Amino acid sequence: MVVTSGTIEEDSNFDPEIDVLKLRLALKEGIEKDISVENTISQILVHRSNNQRQALLELYQQHFNVGLCEDIQQVVNDGNFFRTVTALLLKPRNFDAQCLQKAIMDGKEGVISEILCTRSKSELADILQIYEAEFESTVQEDLDNFIDDHWHIYVSIMESPRDTDSSINEDKVSEHTASLIAAEQSKWDITKSPDIVNILTQNNFSHLREVFKRFQKREKGTWRW
Repeated sequence: MVVTSGTIEEDSNFDPEIDVLKLRLALKEGIEKDISVENTISQILVHRSNNQRQALLELYQQHFNVGLCEDIQQVVNDGNFFRTVTALLLKPRNFDAQCLQKAIMDGKEGVISEILCTRSKSELADILQIYEAEFESTVQEDLDNFIDDHWHIYVSIMESPRDTDSSINEDKVSEHTASLIAAEQSKWDITKSPDIVNILTQNNFSHLREVFKRFQKREKGTWRW
């Protein structure tokens, strides 16, 4: 089983009290003297894991009775830096929900596919719940309203009982690889290859990685690999 995690590791010397004090002093100075504090904010936040950033958010609120994002917004323009900082301070699934909503509104199906197809069943359940709470609409409703061509595939992904173990069935791998090749030859016409949706939405990620590995080694235009 392949285990994935964020690229920023826990800071072994993490001291939230010191970080919160540094942030508060920098932001206070930025407000009073109208100077840039972006470097201080960056040096702290980008070197802390998401769990550590969540601890900073909570502690900052406890100590100063104001949100960290609120204070940052007072000294940073609503530009790319502020959007990056607020994204860093979101929990992973909240970040996914926001990216998913924006992707649906903008019709960016690559982003929609990446989020829906690469999250575990439990992660996807959390994303759907957060999405509905934040945007007062379900993902399925928004897909139906804003995405024309492939919304039914995305709905299948969300509703599929994806296998959660990491086993690989060699016979099924060969069968599913052949199905993908046949679908490619039909120019991915789902009406001619309806089993493709089930293959992609119901099998575990370890199995699919093996299928995709063999599919990439195929001889295009033939059934051999």
